[in-house]
Amino acid sequence: AFDTYAKAFVASPGTSEARDKIENIAMSLENYAQLAEVYSQAVENCDDDVDKVGFYERLADIWMTKLDNDENASQCYEAILKIDEFHMKSIVALESLYAKAHANEKNVEILKRHVDVVTDLIDRKDLLYRIAELQENALHQPQEAIKTYLEVLDLDAEDALALDALE
Repeated sequence: AFDTYAKAFVASPGTSEARDKIENIAMSLENYAQLAEVYSQAVENCDDDVDKVGFYERLADIWMTKLDNDENASQCYEAILKIDEFHMKSIVALESLYAKAHANEKNVEILKRHVDVVTDLIDRKDLLYRIAELQENALHQPQEAIKTYLEVLDLDAEDALALDALE
């Protein structure tokens, strides 16, 4: 039954009936690797970006929570960002995954993207602090950290943390 519904889902990813059936079967059999393979095939056959994002989100969830494969989950979130560069759920997930993997350069890049998305001053400053801390301590890039603290001061000229860091 799984194979039949999987073929139907892969052939026509936009139909939810086949997707729901394979989800239910895979969950009951705890056959998550096969479910991940089916989603990988379906996303390749999908022409609708909204559906693709949903499939990648589900696939990332399977990789992280059921198959304990953060690298493949990261690839799914990265694929989402190629479709929607400001997809907040993917940005936040990648921050966590990159931090966990100590992928500091990638984490700085995704944090910068996060700064571009948020509008709240406090949130932007907090993200910039995190970037500067990574640049200074993990990546040993003091000049980049200085630039980042200067960005904080562009947002808030009297920011005590940035002023202290620059002294």
